[in-house]
Amino acid sequence: MTAEPSEYESHEFEVILNYVHHALCNLDKKDRKKGRKPKWQSLEDIVKQMKGFGITLEVWYLAEYMLQEERGLIERHPKDFRVRLTKEGR
Repeated sequence: MTAEPSEYESHEFEVILNYVHHALCNLDKKDRKKGRKPKWQSLEDIVKQMKGFGITLEVWYLAEYMLQEERGLIERHPKDFRVRLTKEGR
């Protein structure tokens, strides 16, 4: 199976990944400050806040794939689409 080509360029991938990772870090930081375990977060909600990228679903999938599979910075909840940072992602 071959992946569909993306309309985004490599520097745009980095912008997407940095934005999503930074947003997850901020949410994680708030939980740790209050002494809570890190909550599972919605990538969809984070990606919807991004401006300048047309296809939210594509950005969401791209961010999840790159942050999870390529970099090991997030893990997906076993029963739904939420994610949280891994130890390396923090």
